[in-house]
Amino acid sequence: MAKELIWSYEDKYVYGRKAEFASKEEFAETVKDEYDDGVCEVSDIKVEACLYSEKTIPGDHLIPLSLEEVYIENYYTAKVKQMV
Repeated sequence: MAKELIWSYEDKYVYGRKAEFASKEEFAETVKDEYDDGVCEVSDIKVEACLYSEKTIPGDHLIPLSLEEVYIENYYTAKVKQMV
């Protein structure tokens, strides 16, 4: 099963659901394998609780979690830098 990665707009950060990876080393290898611009350095790998929703939640609104499909899960987060 393919492990899903979520990339930031300019591919400077990457996120992956912790439950999909056996270790942070496996997460880092998956990032390197899927990096579009060639070889990269993966650094500052952390496990952080993150919110995920398929709908955009406006920043200036207060919405109870029970009214939206919002998920709180542990994700690996990391910085990505292209190696030249």
